Amino acid sequence: MSKKIDIISLYLDDYKKHLSGREIARILKINPQTALNHLNGLVDKKIIIFEKKGKNKEYIINLTSQKARILLEIAEECSSLKKLDKKEISLLIKEILPFAESVVLFGSFAKDREKSDSDIDLVIAGKADKEEIGKIKKRHPRQVNIEYISYKDFASSLKKKKALALEILNAHIIFGNVSKIVDIYFQWYKR
Repeated sequence: MSKKIDIISLYLDDYKKHLSGREIARILKINPQTALNHLNGLVDKKIIIFEKKGKNKEYIINLTSQKARILLEIAEECSSLKKLDKKEISLLIKEILPFAESVVLFGSFAKDREKSDSDIDLVIAGKADKEEIGKIKKRHPRQVNIEYISYKDFASSLKKKKALALEILNAHIIFGNVSKIVDIYFQWYKR
C-alpha cells in the first residue's frame, strides 16, 4: 500500500496531472518495472486511468472513483504527517486545531522553501474560534497570517479561479478535517 500512496501523493498538487510510468519511477526513485506493477494494480482497481500518448501511457487520477478520492485523502493525511516533523509547524497546528475545523498551510512552508524570516500562511476553513486562534497567533514567535473562510466560500473561490485559492490548491498541507477539503478539491477538478 505504501508505494501506491507514494504514487497518489505525486498528484496532490494537481489531481488532473498526467504522469508517465518513467516519470513516476524517476520521482519516486524506484525501478520502472516496480512502478509499472503498482500502476497496473491501481488501473485494475480503476483508481488511476491512462491515456496513450504515442507509444507511452500517461496516468491520471480517476476522478469518478470513490477509491481514488479516499486514497487522495490518505495521501493528504500522510503529507500532513510528514510536515508535523517540523517542530515549529507541529506546535502551531497542535495549538490551533482544537479551535478550528480545517487548517490549510500554504506558501513557503507548504513548499519547503521557508527561510528564517518567512511568515506562516494559513487558511482556516469551516468553524473556528477566532478569538482563541488570535491569542495563539500573538504568542507565536514568527508572523502568522490567517485567512478565515467557510467551506462554501472556499469552493466558490476555486470556481472563480481566485489567485489565492489556486495558490492553495497547488501547494497545500491540510490538517483537521482533511476529508472536507479533499471533497472541495475533488469536485473542483471534476468540473
